[in-house]
Amino acid sequence: MEPTARRTIVVEGPLAYHRRRLAAARKSEAGVQILAMPHIAARLAGGFQRPARGQDLDAAIRNALRVGTFEDIGRMQELPGMPRAIARALTKLWLADADISEAAKRHGRLRDLLIVERLVRETLPAGALTIRDLRDAALARVVHARTVLGDIELDLRGDVAPLWRQLILGLTRNVGVTWRELSTAASWFPGETVDAEPTAAPPPSVRVSCANPRSEAIEALRWMRELLAKGVPPAEIAISATSTETWDEHFDALSMESALPLHFSHGRGGLATYDGQTCAALADVLIQGLNQRRVRRLFRYARRSKGLEGLLPSWSRPLRRDAALLSVQHWQHALDQISLGEGEIDPRPIVMPIITLLARGPEVAEEAGALLLEKRARALWTDALRRAPASALLLSLEELRLPDRRDPGASVVWCPAHHLAEAPRAYVRLLGLNARSWPRRGSEDPILPSHMVSGGMLDPTWITQQDREHFRIILGRASKALILSRSRRDAQGKTLPPSSLVAQSSGAELELKRTRSPSHAFGEGDRLLARPEEAATLPQINSASLCWQNRQSRAVTAHDGQVREDHPLVLRALGRVQSATSLKALLRDPLGFVWRYGLRWSAPALDNQPLRLEPRVYGELVHDILKHAVLALEPAPGFRQADPQQIQAAIEEARVLIRQKWPLEKPVPPGMLWDHTLARAADLANMALGLDPRITAGSQSWPEALFGQAEASGAHTDLPWPVDVPVPIPGTDVTVNGKIDRLDIRIDDTRRAAQVTDYKTGKPAAAGIILNGGRELQRVTYVLAVRHLRPDITAWQARLVYLTDEGPSTDRLVNIDGAIGTLTQNVTAASALVRRGITLPGEDAEDDTYDLRLAHPASRRVYFEAKRNAIGRVLGATFVESWACP
Repeated sequence: MEPTARRTIVVEGPLAYHRRRLAAARKSEAGVQILAMPHIAARLAGGFQRPARGQDLDAAIRNALRVGTFEDIGRMQELPGMPRAIARALTKLWLADADISEAAKRHGRLRDLLIVERLVRETLPAGALTIRDLRDAALARVVHARTVLGDIELDLRGDVAPLWRQLILGLTRNVGVTWRELSTAASWFPGETVDAEPTAAPPPSVRVSCANPRSEAIEALRWMRELLAKGVPPAEIAISATSTETWDEHFDALSMESALPLHFSHGRGGLATYDGQTCAALADVLIQGLNQRRVRRLFRYARRSKGLEGLLPSWSRPLRRDAALLSVQHWQHALDQISLGEGEIDPRPIVMPIITLLARGPEVAEEAGALLLEKRARALWTDALRRAPASALLLSLEELRLPDRRDPGASVVWCPAHHLAEAPRAYVRLLGLNARSWPRRGSEDPILPSHMVSGGMLDPTWITQQDREHFRIILGRASKALILSRSRRDAQGKTLPPSSLVAQSSGAELELKRTRSPSHAFGEGDRLLARPEEAATLPQINSASLCWQNRQSRAVTAHDGQVREDHPLVLRALGRVQSATSLKALLRDPLGFVWRYGLRWSAPALDNQPLRLEPRVYGELVHDILKHAVLALEPAPGFRQADPQQIQAAIEEARVLIRQKWPLEKPVPPGMLWDHTLARAADLANMALGLDPRITAGSQSWPEALFGQAEASGAHTDLPWPVDVPVPIPGTDVTVNGKIDRLDIRIDDTRRAAQVTDYKTGKPAAAGIILNGGRELQRVTYVLAVRHLRPDITAWQARLVYLTDEGPSTDRLVNIDGAIGTLTQNVTAASALVRRGITLPGEDAEDDTYDLRLAHPASRRVYFEAKRNAIGRVLGATFVESWACP
């Protein structure tokens, strides 16, 4: 039997390759090779020679920039994007088959480029050649083309680069070369050309405009769904743009939502995959540094890696989530505090070596990747390191793309225009037909500007001509349907004019509204938008619609916070032991009270390393310094009897302790700012302890004196009372607990007296305040606790001490009995309101610093202006007026 005749088909682009393979398979063809021009050259060159891959070139160029001595590019050789810029410049020179040796005599940069090219050739792996060297090797063996390749068919729509023309000319002298469906003039080609088979006249194009790029993607998927519903094979449908970056994320998300068969011919974004996110988590830790949130995220993604083998998922549960943990020492100390139960595994032997490695930063990127990444993630990581230095990992990871696993022969394709031009389809939708997008404007190469490489060697308008040619080819081959789509505005809202190319099409432009009801929906959400009657039957839609209507109403509704009477959640919140903070919420924001203490909502810490502490946290810092300083002074010498030097030494000791302790518990500023914050807080603490003159013996002081703490039973035996005894508010069933900032008790033969102090680090309020509208409850609850727990004391004082940079100021509570009576009255009224289900937002909810504002409508100002009067009427005038009382 005669052997099958060998034949080679030359294609360009992944879609053309898959199309010809599918066609050959359907015809049961044998002896057919489908190759691109670089692989044609490799087959001819023989000897296991191949074109250098991207990773080969990048590694060789980085090595050349490291070892070479340069005149001009030496200033830029360390920049992250330099290897890729050099690779693009060399590729342009090779494809143009340009000789810059003469021009290099006048320009140092071109001499540098020749040095890089020489070093690249010397350091490429064995068998890997630059495309120009590979072309030359193939030309030397072109006489063997009949045996190696057989007759050749060029299935190329456009012209070929000058680099390959000499090889094609050499092939025409040794084998039959036929160019099928040549769409551009190629006067240099002496072989046979075969025109495309005549097709029906293309249908008139339809011009549409969409609101923005995302709307364009949605309309494209609706159009795709419509064609598939009519029975059009997916292999005949294409969606394309000159550059796909603007729409890639939209198509990625929307196609997964709709489960439509959409193939990305240029690959899907690497970061959209689990492996890509694992790489991103590792890069985040290496570049941004250690903190608990980043490390937790990395360990969660890399849990199956060999470096974390044996680590239990619950290893981090004992760690305080508020702790920043910004250094190896912080992690070591935090893990040392973990108490292990019976049978639990100590995480330190696994975690600490990895933390120590990660703390070294980008310099250990390769080692960390090998330890913490699985096979596929490690391949992405290696590719990212090849593209740029480790310090630029976050940028190089964003550029990674992975091959789409969908078969393009059974899918609709989303592709760049140059892919579609090489493998046209019958049903086409072109996106982004705006000025500067179709066609794109050419620009000079940053490495090879026109004043260095002249004579049209590297034509900067080439990309513009290419886009025009691709547009012409696509239009000519879209035999069934052609939609020309553009955006009226970009993602930032800027108006976009139409492309000059759409003037070639006939018909008026159809403006597609973003809120229109489509005849064919691409997914369930889109279908419900098109069918409001069906959407209205869904409980979720009904609930959301009712919420929106109620929020627009000027009346008080259930969506403003009203619930049924004696709701169990409300009763549970009221039944807990209250603090001054929870009482403030009850009196000034009943809805916030239920959110925090009924639903147990809290605002997340958005910054693991803030530049400054929030006022509330700063106050806690001052209190913490005071607590540790007084504990160091008591019982001897006693801070009341201590001299200024002893007080200063105690404060310094407390500052050093807290400097190490706080980063293990909560977010703190970076090093220098943290030291400055501590120094300022220590000054305020010194001011507080030096506020009162030295007094006589018989007086004792306690910082952070606990009361009403049932969970602390048996502890803190040094306090003047048992800490677990409940402290009720007179006339109510509400009990309170807390910590008195400072308690002074003096007992002598004639008098038993106590003074409670509440330290404030904020701006002083007006003099003579009592409850300050419910804002200042601490000193009242403090003196209430002393009266209840120490009935033997007959005289009390309560004061606010404001610690400011200008000096301390004191505000004493004059009428203690009146203040307690007012507190009882207000708590009774607030408790009755919330028991009746009137849990509405109060005055504090309107503050711009309100931490749960995300739970309110987006336009809070408009909402409260509409609801304020109605909320006031329902809460009652007396309750609302209490917010303005002193």
